[in-house]
Amino acid sequence: MAMDETEVIYGTIGEVPMGKYDPNVKYELLNLVSYDGSSYVVHTDPPVGTLPTDEDYWQLSAQGTSKATVSTPGTVKPDGVTTEVDSNGTLSVKTATQSTAGIVKGSEGIKVGEDGSIDINTLFTQATEMANIIAGEAISTALGKIAKSIAVTMGLNENALLKNMLTNMDADDSTKIPTSKFVHKLYERIGMGEDLDIGDNLTAGLNALNSNLTSLTGKFTLETGAQKFVAGYDIANDTVYIQVHVGSGKIYQLAINSNNIKYAKVDNGTWTTLWTK
Repeated sequence: MAMDETEVIYGTIGEVPMGKYDPNVKYELLNLVSYDGSSYVVHTDPPVGTLPTDEDYWQLSAQGTSKATVSTPGTVKPDGVTTEVDSNGTLSVKTATQSTAGIVKGSEGIKVGEDGSIDINTLFTQATEMANIIAGEAISTALGKIAKSIAVTMGLNENALLKNMLTNMDADDSTKIPTSKFVHKLYERIGMGEDLDIGDNLTAGLNALNSNLTSLTGKFTLETGAQKFVAGYDIANDTVYIQVHVGSGKIYQLAINSNNIKYAKVDNGTWTTLWTK
């Protein structure tokens, strides 16, 4: 059949590649975009912002891989911080440093469990000698020194310092800790040791007080003109007395002690007992 000279040729109809999906573009029929690893083509004009996954407007053209999730496999990419991909496409994990994140491993002082948990390794052997802890040394070494220190402190026979405090307090020795000298001085001051050659101590003070008490006397005096009233006591003679001075050297006295009551008078210095009971 001969071709009609009025026939119109429209050409080939096909998909129009539009690159990566842009939510701000108005897509039309047969527009092809890539989105999330797959490609989609418009089969019905979609409103602006309609995602390619909306099957009312888009049709899947080529299925790619989806992003992996916690429960489904898919495509993952390095985070650039703890993981990286080299020029050959090999994925590797970065090694952690003091200031950057990355993979770590156990060491002599760090123990890694089967489940990946990290714990401080507390296994140690007690040190044989007392020694200071040195900055930067292994944890096991430091723990061994601490254990030795505690053991010595708890063992009185090995702790010369503690034993010296408990058994040699009464010693004026400058090589001992100040506590021993203090206790020794207090021991002397109280008078439990020998009296000091110089200075006062408690023993001497008490002796002096006791001696003075034997001669201690006291009195109360009230005077009115030539007359005087005196009330007093005499510890040495165990006596309490009352005197009335009437003038011209005459004194009348009533004295009371544990043995009797005596009434007497004095005339010009001579006492005369008037009565005794």
